[in-house]
Amino acid sequence: MNFISSKDNPLFKKIIKLEKSRERRKTGLFVIEGKKEVLMAIKNGFEITDLIFAENVLLRDSEEKVFDSIPNKVEFATSLFNQIAYRGELSECVALAKLPELDLENIKLSDNPLVVVLESVEKPGNLGAILRTADACAADAVIVCDALLDFFNPNVIRSSVGTVFCVNKASAEKEDVKLWLEKNGFSIFTTFIENAKPYFQADFSGPSAIVLGTEADGLTHFWRKPEHQNIVIPMKGQNDSLNVSVAAAIIMMEARKKYN
Repeated sequence: MNFISSKDNPLFKKIIKLEKSRERRKTGLFVIEGKKEVLMAIKNGFEITDLIFAENVLLRDSEEKVFDSIPNKVEFATSLFNQIAYRGELSECVALAKLPELDLENIKLSDNPLVVVLESVEKPGNLGAILRTADACAADAVIVCDALLDFFNPNVIRSSVGTVFCVNKASAEKEDVKLWLEKNGFSIFTTFIENAKPYFQADFSGPSAIVLGTEADGLTHFWRKPEHQNIVIPMKGQNDSLNVSVAAAIIMMEARKKYN
């Protein structure tokens, strides 16, 4: 395994550049930080091109076998590794992986599917937390429409604790998402406050899509349709709303508890 200690190394420079979304789109690559996260990505079929270890990392035999198939493995000096890993040496390794296709048609649905649709989500921590909940309740997919943020932003990967690799995902324009939901027979549950019923009274017994907007602006009027079911989480205190990731978790868990 090669040992690298120079900032002029091309691989080091590439990783630094991949912090920017335009560079990820341009190269078709993204960065995974952390041994646990890298192992989850490999387990779920992501293609790893490069694996970078911190100095003197010890691997279990089972981990060495998993990493054997990766074509390029190098070791970075501590001073370099700490610049590419948010958690420094505690991360143990960093990987470069190929971006997957995020087409709606690639989503494999269960017999009674549950999906979450996020319109214009912009905070990585919220998207990561929603992915964690989606994994916890075995939701069929998380779909982002009119995206201001991509699934493979380093902060999304970190806040999802690697569940971004095991949850089905798609990104598309809202018009295409709505058509896909209708084609697949989903009941669409929107989260406008006006004329809404409490979420625990909703009928999630069939294919269900929970649609949430941004904390600042909520959903756009595009989703305000007579055929959609409008639900709300009743608020007993002085505030009138919850963090979008918390709201998503409450509704997803209710849907799974009752009907799945």
